[in-house]
Amino acid sequence: MKKLYIYIAILCSIISLTSCKKLIEIKPSTGFVITDQVFKNTDDATAAVAGMFYKMGSTGVNYANAGSTVFCGLSADELMLFTSSQESYVQFQTNSLNASNGLVLSSFWSPAFSVIYEANAVIAGLERSLISDSTKNRLKANALFARAFTNFYLTNYFGAIPLVTTINYRESSLLGRTSTENIYTQIVKDLVEAQNYLPDNYNNAGGLRIEPTKWVAKALLARVYLYQKDWANAEAEATDLINNTSLFSLMANLNDVFLTTSKEAIWQIQPNKKQSPFFANQEAINFIPFPSQATSAPNFVITPELLAQFETGDLRLRDWTGQTSYQSQSYLYPYKYKLGKAAQSASTPFTECNTALRLAEQWLIRAEARAEKNNLNGALEDLNRIRARAGLDNKRIETKEEMLAAIYREKQIEFFAEWGHRWFDLKRWGIASQILGPIKASTWQETDQVYPLPSSELQTGPNLDQNAGY
Repeated sequence: MKKLYIYIAILCSIISLTSCKKLIEIKPSTGFVITDQVFKNTDDATAAVAGMFYKMGSTGVNYANAGSTVFCGLSADELMLFTSSQESYVQFQTNSLNASNGLVLSSFWSPAFSVIYEANAVIAGLERSLISDSTKNRLKANALFARAFTNFYLTNYFGAIPLVTTINYRESSLLGRTSTENIYTQIVKDLVEAQNYLPDNYNNAGGLRIEPTKWVAKALLARVYLYQKDWANAEAEATDLINNTSLFSLMANLNDVFLTTSKEAIWQIQPNKKQSPFFANQEAINFIPFPSQATSAPNFVITPELLAQFETGDLRLRDWTGQTSYQSQSYLYPYKYKLGKAAQSASTPFTECNTALRLAEQWLIRAEARAEKNNLNGALEDLNRIRARAGLDNKRIETKEEMLAAIYREKQIEFFAEWGHRWFDLKRWGIASQILGPIKASTWQETDQVYPLPSSELQTGPNLDQNAGY
């Protein structure tokens, strides 16, 4: 039997989607505990892992499927709603969330903890399984990565969160919150272990970059080290990726960055083709006007504050923004993904996947880490690699303060409307109030930097407490 990592596109050729979902479906209210009977063979275990990642790209707008981009973009200074008719969205834009906002539960908390629970179920099931150790370790590494990836986003939304490492619902329902510092400790532990058993290439998925590899774990680990201000380890992990030129390189053409064939991609999440009638990437669905991307009203527009940061001649403004003319008024919207509702169908192959991790971030991680270590020449070299790809001249910088400011600006432009980078960066750099206070005016307060825990979770979790300000 070929030892393939079977993602959803391959999985559905050997077992039905329904059976896949049954393998991993867990109803916490029953106190269900998974056993080795679920993973009596490699196919069952592989299907459960595939279903775990499938959920990330298939349950509407969630944390791993455009939710981080859209809602964190509204919370920061990147996106504005075209209309203000949806109060639940307006609350993100005005930083006036309340704990009863259904999107906090349905787009962030519930789908994220569901993935964590399934990751824990996979780990528990593999511990009791009699499949080979090599397969068991590889599949467990996938689950560890999924748990680490999801915990990273949860703690950056909510701050302290429950650290769930069990499938015992009764036990997890009594958990209190664990500090972000300790959540990061668990994330690092999971990623370091995962690296040891994940494959070294993308061959198992036919070359598609939808499979976690050791390089995927390294990429997230580099980011986590940066957030922890562990500059040496952040630089080291990023350097490993940058130096692996056989697998990774910056795409010369900006329009190729988010394609399935992109060598810049480190990890992508494949959309679910069964999301009829629209089969495109959720980010494209949300951002590209429909039915006409040239004349229809957009859902979201780019803010004046973001547009003001683009330098003259920046190719990212040309290639990564689209323009629609609606009722004689022009609007710019994010256009990193090109296939919206009107362009993708069930019968055509995917050419774009949701790119969760890419090489450009590693260059900027290393630039920031080097700058913090006072290696200004090295930081400048890394910064200018990203600028050159965007058609911009090299920077000339003399001080650490100037270097960090240049990196902050470059990160803002390179990763606008992408996975909540801007929202997270403003907070970790300690400048959220400085930047957003004047823009959001009377609705901004310091405590807005974390989202509220859903009120329904506080009602059922006796040891959970609410974030300050809510």
